Amino acid sequence: MRNLSVGISTVFPNLDRAKSLAAEILTQGKEGLIHEVLIVCQRCPKSFADLGEGRLKVLGVTDAGLSKSRNLVLQSASGDFVWFLDDDVTVTRDSLEAISSVGGDVDVLLGQIGCSDGPGFYKNYRRKTVMPFALLRVSSIELIVNRRKMLDRNVFFDERLGLGAQYPCGEENAFLLDLYRSGARFEWLGKVIVFHPCGGSEVRDYFRTESQMYARGIVASKFGFWRGGLLCFYWSFRVVRKPAAIKLVLSMLRGFLMG
Repeated sequence: MRNLSVGISTVFPNLDRAKSLAAEILTQGKEGLIHEVLIVCQRCPKSFADLGEGRLKVLGVTDAGLSKSRNLVLQSASGDFVWFLDDDVTVTRDSLEAISSVGGDVDVLLGQIGCSDGPGFYKNYRRKTVMPFALLRVSSIELIVNRRKMLDRNVFFDERLGLGAQYPCGEENAFLLDLYRSGARFEWLGKVIVFHPCGGSEVRDYFRTESQMYARGIVASKFGFWRGGLLCFYWSFRVVRKPAAIKLVLSMLRGFLMG
């Protein structure tokens, strides 16, 4: 792979943790692989100035929104590829070596997430799903994109989606589906490229609130009317026993119709 810009999204209280992760990546990266590390510090004080420290840059913004921070990385990066990370992950020399072995003609590279607090994986990678439905299971931290090809296709994250935004999930799925519809080529690496704490991950519920379900509807709209409608029908069974099931389903359908 040609050179790589790493974008780390964080909030002001976690800025030191993000800087430690950036230093770790710059230290362990194979020579020529890591072009730069950009930290987007959300909810930073107005007096906070952008910092430039060689290959490490901190971009301070006063508002929040994960998709906004991802888009800022895409617009500010200068590397050939962009990798999106959060401040609570771990990157090792071996995982960076796995990335460096990839050819330079890929549009979108999808790796795997290992557990940083024990053995195993962050999700069940043995479960196979056909494209484009497989993109519903991808997390942003296992996603590396060819920056120039993405910009040529004019595909960005939907700033309505993601933590800190109006609808708090689904941003990476909507982004990947837009790339898929633009004709981007996907390569599944089949190797761990990043580590994340796995404790409690199995009990996370992203079908719990009306805002989450609205985001699901937006994502489903990327599949078109018929396939997206069937996906909404399938997701309705995820919430059918919840106390507010009708409100949740209606919120998802509103998101689907509004797109």
